[in-house]
Amino acid sequence: MQTYKTNSEKILILANYREAILIYKNNPNIHNGDLTNALRGFGLVLEKRREIEEAIVVWKETKELYRSIYLQEGVEEANQKIKSLS
Repeated sequence: MQTYKTNSEKILILANYREAILIYKNNPNIHNGDLTNALRGFGLVLEKRREIEEAIVVWKETKELYRSIYLQEGVEEANQKIKSLS
């Protein structure tokens, strides 16, 4: 993961993730794997920024999407993240 130094860059990263996730959620032609990857990255950024409550919510959604595409490794990672953040 790339490190950004200014607060405005950090805010821009969050805004970009939020926008991408919204686009993916509103496009019926997007594969769940694409949305899941965006959510995973967003969860990692939230965790790094210590925005724990939102990170947990994102990881729970990520886990369910991983489950829906039968990606057990992703489910396990999400479970691990949720446990470590709780």
